[in-house]
Amino acid sequence: DVSIALCVEAKVLHATLKRLRTADIAIKHTPGKGFITLKSGRSEIQLNTLDGDLFPAQKELTGETKRFSFDTSDELQGMYKSVSYACAKNESRPILTGVFQRNEKNRLEVMATDSHRVAVSRSHEDDLKFPDSNLTAVVPESTVTSIIKLLNKREDDKVTVTISSNAVSYELDNVKVTSQQLEGNYPNLDRLLPDGDLENKVNIPVSVLQDAAAFVSMFDNESNKRLVIKIIPEYGQLRISSVKG
Repeated sequence: DVSIALCVEAKVLHATLKRLRTADIAIKHTPGKGFITLKSGRSEIQLNTLDGDLFPAQKELTGETKRFSFDTSDELQGMYKSVSYACAKNESRPILTGVFQRNEKNRLEVMATDSHRVAVSRSHEDDLKFPDSNLTAVVPESTVTSIIKLLNKREDDKVTVTISSNAVSYELDNVKVTSQQLEGNYPNLDRLLPDGDLENKVNIPVSVLQDAAAFVSMFDNESNKRLVIKIIPEYGQLRISSVKG
């Protein structure tokens, strides 16, 4: 067997594979030609290549590593989806553009904030095999988005997460994604979260809340993007309004 390493432009390759209708695709490479040939049915396509040695080598996790696994990846995907929207888009504080994750006893906790809002999600599984010491990581939002897409069609696959001092990796059956962590100290969000029982709690269908917020938002303008939510216990109501100011 001969080992071959080549680089192909990802967007072009992905678009090409989407348009090939047959299940079987033959890939042919002739050394020194600078392209590969994809043949599927009556279609034959040539794609330019670069020397595979030019591609950066995947960095191995160094130092002390900590590892935990989900038997199915759908829970991790759901957790990331539920918090990633709250990551900061402004690069003025780079650490806030990532998702912070840590272990709380035998559960995983992920959170994100842009300093105006905080989103937190905790795993349902109580039997995650965490190391004895605490583990923390700040994963770039771009990496989290990629992992969500990767797990979208692999919800039943086991996923293993490994964390080192400066990187994090995700391993599935035949895929491994490694990402650098964001550098810096993530703010302590515990002081921003409610401690103990809240004074007022309201259970409301998600669709109802979404529709109400969307309706009120129609009356916002560029200088006013605030919605005021008020709970009125004596009437069993939750009111949403748009207030100028």
